[in-house]
Amino acid sequence: MEVIVLPWKDPSSNAFFRWIYIILFGGWGGLVRYLLDVKSGQSGKNLFSALAQIVVSGFTGVLSGLMSQSLGTVFHTSLAVSGISGAMGVVALNYYWKKFSGDSNDKS
Repeated sequence: MEVIVLPWKDPSSNAFFRWIYIILFGGWGGLVRYLLDVKSGQSGKNLFSALAQIVVSGFTGVLSGLMSQSLGTVFHTSLAVSGISGAMGVVALNYYWKKFSGDSNDKS
């Protein structure tokens, strides 16, 4: 009987660490975005705001990493896309939502 080990569940696998790096780059992009917002005066210094931005950015970074990897790009490109998407945060999430849902109406 052959044992099948899923790469994301095997810590010795490169795939496991690649996804950890993608999550970290997305979160790092969120931290950068938060610091830019504080510097420009758009946001105050608030730990909850920083954590919220990092969580949203980590999520958008993972989405971008998934899309980038599914397109067959090299890993470094996936990291760059994840970091940029993380820095975009909610803007990237809204963009992806409009692209996948087909919603082209701007209701703002």
